[in-house]
Amino acid sequence: MNQPAIPQEVVARAADSKDCAPGHRFLLYFPVWDHNFARQDNAKHTALQQVASSLPRSSRDLCDALVRRQNALFQGHPHGLRVEARSTAPFATGLGNEHPVENGFAFLTPYGLPYLAGSGVKGVLRRAAEELALDPGAYPANQHPTLLDVWWLFGFEAPNDECLKDPAWQRALEALAQRADLDDFIRQGLADQPGEREWERYTGTVDNRATFLNNFQKSKDLPRRIHHRGALTFWDVFPEAKGMVVEIMTPHYKDYYFNGQPPHDAGQPNPVPFLAVPDGTDFTFHVTCAPQSLPESLQTGWKPLMEAVFAHAFDWLGFGAKTAVGYGVLEDRNLASPLAPETTSEASLRAQRITWEAAELKYTPNDQTLQAQHEGNTARVVGKEAIIQVLGDPAGLERLKKQQKKKTVTRRVEVEAKGNQFTLCRVFPAEG
Repeated sequence: MNQPAIPQEVVARAADSKDCAPGHRFLLYFPVWDHNFARQDNAKHTALQQVASSLPRSSRDLCDALVRRQNALFQGHPHGLRVEARSTAPFATGLGNEHPVENGFAFLTPYGLPYLAGSGVKGVLRRAAEELALDPGAYPANQHPTLLDVWWLFGFEAPNDECLKDPAWQRALEALAQRADLDDFIRQGLADQPGEREWERYTGTVDNRATFLNNFQKSKDLPRRIHHRGALTFWDVFPEAKGMVVEIMTPHYKDYYFNGQPPHDAGQPNPVPFLAVPDGTDFTFHVTCAPQSLPESLQTGWKPLMEAVFAHAFDWLGFGAKTAVGYGVLEDRNLASPLAPETTSEASLRAQRITWEAAELKYTPNDQTLQAQHEGNTARVVGKEAIIQVLGDPAGLERLKKQQKKKTVTRRVEVEAKGNQFTLCRVFPAEG
């Protein structure tokens, strides 16, 4: 009989070690294998709980040391932006990594600590910058970048065909013909092309730049031949967590996805546990700049633009995985949003407490979720302790479970609205 690659006694010793980092326990010594090296599916949740509870003091000290080292290096950099943030929702990243529980997590080797890669930070912020560039009327000029600013700061990335067909993209590109620094960008972006100096016919005048932008939209070849590195560098981020948590996703319609059957409400949900960093965790972002690579207007103006980009990412995008369902939401610990609220009606909706008079409550024990539905909107709170706090009574959860077996439970609730996301904050007692 084949033996496991890691002997059982090694796994057992790692389980007893109080100083084993969560990444090592999750990746190297994950206790879900039997003596035949077959996975025990019923042991996944218990094993993840062991990982989540294994952020020892030594790992926290190591994380603090990494953050202090970054801060020291940053102090020696003459051109940089530091943003301190705190999570208001659980944070998960690296869920697509291979792992026996089918959902991985990004741990930094060799330390075994959770981290957000700088490339991931850059991707989110680039998307935020492009969204601001495509909606120039929403904010003052000094608080949103243009597409050319995005290319200077983040580097050039050829847009796909769908983007080039988008009227917002077309308008944003046409406006760049007035930018004199587009000449320098074209010259640098096409400098490594063999043969004649192609950039000469695209620079020097507004008409030449307009010709470039017209060809840019119509020719698939021209965008692919442009190569330009951005001036910004984004550092890895280390969540300063005191522990980790186990979250549950509950995919429905398994028969539809895997067995070719039609979807229906009678299908059995499939609870899938995964690791996350809890809300209330501090994140410190560092961005450094090489201003000599920028035009003069951006050499002094890149910081306000990036502050606006961070604010937009915090308010509307999120970092890490599962941001579409509310994970990875952060808020700036030090600064109010630099985006001017009076210039957009959406800003007035951010982080407001509102009351729903007759919301339908539903508690799902499999994933420990309490949700309230009202006029097509859904607010949620996850975790037993959080649910009890929202209900305001330790016995309230048991009463709710009994009541919803008999009838639909309707209550007055208070929710926090942030954009199109709603968080359940309070359930008022039943009247009468």
